[in-house]
Amino acid sequence: MSGAFSTGDYSLDEIREMRLQLLNCENTMLRRQVQTLQKELTETQHKLTEMDTSFELLSDMLVQCIKDLQTTDAKTIVSQIINILSKVHDE
Repeated sequence: MSGAFSTGDYSLDEIREMRLQLLNCENTMLRRQVQTLQKELTETQHKLTEMDTSFELLSDMLVQCIKDLQTTDAKTIVSQIINILSKVHDE
């Protein structure tokens, strides 16, 4: 095979050194990938926390709206529902 790698071209120490350099390079790449994934995970956790808070607020607003159904006219109820839906849309 022309151009094939031959261990006869390198000493055993040189081969070990090349292997060590390759492993170090792979480790560096993996560390960077892990750091990127950790950053993305942290950002996702923050977004989920924000969404959870938003849903809690919306839930509270809906509960209050339902409580007000008995004493509020239809126009006000529709207005409240539209406000809630617009907030959901904005999220």
